[in-house]
Amino acid sequence: MLRFFTGEDLADYMAAGDPLAQYLGRVDSVGERWLRESPAKRMIAWELYEGLLTSSGRWILDVGACHTSLQHELADRHSYTDCDLGEHDGFRSGSLDWRDLPTRPYDVIVANDVFPNVDQGLQAFLTRFYGSGELRMSLTIYADKFYRARRVDGEELLTVQAWDWPQTRRVLVDRGIRIGEAQHAPARSLFRNGRQVALLTC
Repeated sequence: MLRFFTGEDLADYMAAGDPLAQYLGRVDSVGERWLRESPAKRMIAWELYEGLLTSSGRWILDVGACHTSLQHELADRHSYTDCDLGEHDGFRSGSLDWRDLPTRPYDVIVANDVFPNVDQGLQAFLTRFYGSGELRMSLTIYADKFYRARRVDGEELLTVQAWDWPQTRRVLVDRGIRIGEAQHAPARSLFRNGRQVALLTC
């Protein structure tokens, strides 16, 4: 299933009492502050982690997870692999790229705000993990945006064009993922920078 988050979703989440907020407060980190400052980020995280925060005993791969209280909660409850190249905080023993993980089954694979722009390997990720466990992803896209980025293994300054919805949709359709009613991104964004976020569960 794929759907875009809307203002109505955010209103419903807040009317339900902002349930993710109760899990915050165990750490002080960049990722934690992002969650505290953004109701929309908390809503999206709740959609991705709901159920996992109250259950136990599952094999979970969390790709792109920033250091937050959620990761501690999940690690306490599950066999939990936190896979992130980010350098925001020091929760992980060593930075991991999902490409370097040994092949093994997972019950749930979560990827929050990673694809297709922080990591543009969406197609390769789906090739490896789609169909191998329950997949929960937030996909962040832009109508028209580019970044300046510097290579970590060289001196080049790169211009990277952010993925838009048509480009992202093509990759999903090529993998056999049904788009359903999410043929077009909503006109209004929940974020100041204009990004749109879709929830993919399969």
